[in-house]
Amino acid sequence: MKYIKQEIPDLNKKGTPQHYYKVELAGRISHQQLLSKMASHGSKFNAGEMESVFEQFTSTLVELLSDGYAVEVKGVGTFRPIIGLKDDKEKDSLEAGGSKRNAQSLEVKDINIKASKRLVEQLRSRAHLELSGTKRLHEKLYTREQRLQMFLDFLAENKFGHICDYAELTKISMTQATKELREFAADPASGITRQGKKASLIYLAK
Repeated sequence: MKYIKQEIPDLNKKGTPQHYYKVELAGRISHQQLLSKMASHGSKFNAGEMESVFEQFTSTLVELLSDGYAVEVKGVGTFRPIIGLKDDKEKDSLEAGGSKRNAQSLEVKDINIKASKRLVEQLRSRAHLELSGTKRLHEKLYTREQRLQMFLDFLAENKFGHICDYAELTKISMTQATKELREFAADPASGITRQGKKASLIYLAK
């Protein structure tokens, strides 16, 4: 597994640059490639049979999530549904007589997947890390206003986004992305709001 050392400017003005590490993806494996890979590892099921299992798993997962359950898949992780306001709805008003949201104003926005400790440990023991290179981010690649507009354009196409989406889109660090999105969400004029907490936190256009 190759990784990249990402250097970022001295945003806190402490006199030293900061850095973080990210995996350099080797590519994207399609569903069919995954099935073929599983079948080639001596499975007693062929690719067609495993496809049927996947379809049954997916339909059962959707059924259980729609009934409000968190679903644990042994060795993989736990699935939880995330709900939020529909795109054309505004948040509840705290003012007396203000609008209140009901079930018709909400919809499922995403599914949160929390990887199991076993899965992480297996990956940790198997992965052999190798430095691929170092990249340096420039603080003024885009202005703050440009970054906001870029993310609003992203939300217009994708309905919602995460901190990592903002960081990747604007070429800034996760630390700076977290800080800016928090400030945008607190500013009614920004056009951005947020829902959820921690791993399930998403950002949406108002």
